Amino acid sequence: MPIISGKLRHRVTIQSPVTVSGEYGGTYETWFPYSGQEASEWEEGTNSEDAVEYEVGDIVYDPADNDKYYICTKDHEAYDGEKPLAENSYWKEIDKDDFNKAFAWASVDPVRGREYWDARQAQSEVEGKIIMRYRNNVTPDKRILFQGRPLEILAILNPQERKEQLEILYKEWQ
Repeated sequence: MPIISGKLRHRVTIQSPVTVSGEYGGTYETWFPYSGQEASEWEEGTNSEDAVEYEVGDIVYDPADNDKYYICTKDHEAYDGEKPLAENSYWKEIDKDDFNKAFAWASVDPVRGREYWDARQAQSEVEGKIIMRYRNNVTPDKRILFQGRPLEILAILNPQERKEQLEILYKEWQ
């Protein structure tokens, strides 16, 4: 069954887990890219007074080599010719294709929902199906961000193994 592009009316973000350094030296896992995040050109100051501040999760590309993208893993100020040319304590190289393919058009359809009590608190979950064009960068370790809500990937189906579309079964906790 061919996919009809008019039915793909929701913009979704495919997020990958990334480990970053915390403010006090610890590490934690977060998701990249954030909703609607854009990559910016690498900038630096000439001294500490006009340093450019970068925060965890900022994404830059090197104008000299447009194929290299980096994610900031630790808050810092950039000056005195610092370049994110190699992985160091502040920058981690990321795959440009993963960043550019992070956004997609899809059809998001809730299929089932339920509500239950757990430890005297109401919990609800919604399960559903996302249909999108085939892409090889969608794996079960990633998640989908839809209208600011994270959707956990339960299964990825490639109907008839044709590499035309993906059916992604998801779960959303509320």
